[in-house]
Amino acid sequence: MEDKKFGILYVDDEQDNLDVFESTFWKEYDLHLAKSASEGMELLDKEDIQLIITDQRMPLMTGVEFLEKTREKFPKVMRMILTGFSDMGAIIEAVNKGEIVNYINKPWKKDELKLTIDKALETYSLREENQQLLIQLQKSNKNLEDLNAHLEEKVEERTQELETKNSELMNTMYNLRNAQAQLLQSEKLASLGMLSAAIGHEIRNPVGMVKGALDIIKLDLDYFIEVLDDVKMLDGSNLSDVEKLKEKISSEEYYERKNDLSSLTEDALDGTIRTLEIIKSLRNFSGSSTDKWEQVDIHEGIDSTLLLLKLKLADTGIKVVKNYDESIGKINCLPGLLYQVFMNIIANGVDAIVEESKRDGVIEITTVNKGSSVQIKIKDNGVGMSENVMEHVFEAFYSTKDQDKGTGLGLNLSKDIIDKHKGEISITSEIGEGAEFKISLPVSVTI
Repeated sequence: MEDKKFGILYVDDEQDNLDVFESTFWKEYDLHLAKSASEGMELLDKEDIQLIITDQRMPLMTGVEFLEKTREKFPKVMRMILTGFSDMGAIIEAVNKGEIVNYINKPWKKDELKLTIDKALETYSLREENQQLLIQLQKSNKNLEDLNAHLEEKVEERTQELETKNSELMNTMYNLRNAQAQLLQSEKLASLGMLSAAIGHEIRNPVGMVKGALDIIKLDLDYFIEVLDDVKMLDGSNLSDVEKLKEKISSEEYYERKNDLSSLTEDALDGTIRTLEIIKSLRNFSGSSTDKWEQVDIHEGIDSTLLLLKLKLADTGIKVVKNYDESIGKINCLPGLLYQVFMNIIANGVDAIVEESKRDGVIEITTVNKGSSVQIKIKDNGVGMSENVMEHVFEAFYSTKDQDKGTGLGLNLSKDIIDKHKGEISITSEIGEGAEFKISLPVSVTI
């Protein structure tokens, strides 16, 4: 389809001029010819015209007057005028006022006139394009304003949604913290349940020692009270009673009871101290506080854990080797939680050795002073772990044990506890070669 031609209105009162113009440009443009200004106005009302070319000297209305009139009704149409030299003053004034875009001197030449016409039509096209662009820009601005208003609504809605989600997330985190604390306490209780027989056995021995010692001490005290009563009843005139008392005090029974009293008292004190140590270890381990930071001796914490595991270790014949770095001072930690980590790892090591059915089971505990941190290494020579197990060993509810033998939470909680201390925990292991846990803890934690 051919491009649409530009519409040109040519007004001239001389027919010969109209004929020449038509014969010259009928192929290039869509021409509309008029012999007067009134005919030209009629054609402008009916036809699609982009350029008006008019002669200056016409009866009733000059070309400048005609173009000025068309400007009011058809402001977008380009305007040109044909003039002779004598009319130049009026034409220049019209150009300066903006009534016409150009003028053409008579007689005109085809090439020059066509070039002038094409420039005028190019200007028209550019103006139309600018107008369309302006309209499009206005529409775009309006759409942008609408989008901005819509966006503001969406932002407000999204902000409200985010605030709601944030509130829900905070509640969820609060519930998770509570759940984690409950899981930790449940894990402690499970460990205590596992150790109840050992704890009972450990307490029963020293308590039994104390009771046995006190029973004999009571008999000895009764004997010495009887001696004191005899002394009180002495009459200096009755020498036989004095002799009998001397014999009693000098007797072998008197000396045996005297020596026994001192020895049994020491046994009772020793049993009491052992019982207090067990109770202290139990209190340190089972304490539910998770937010009380204390300066503690890490070796005492490990020893307390081993004391609670004493019977479990004794039943398996596992030997515990301790390589303590005595240069390590007290560290800032949550002791109740940290002892839970020691309990989980050592108890797992015991189970791994028992599973391997080794008679020479060994758990080696080593501490190293690293200056600003301490390292605790707990190594067993048990069954060991595969690469796949090590990848998942710190995940919640992951366990290689039977369901009735483990919750799968011990090592997961242990990692959380070490993270809470801003420390690190790792594991190295090979199947059949045991496993080694390495724990790194800062000496001082910024809370």
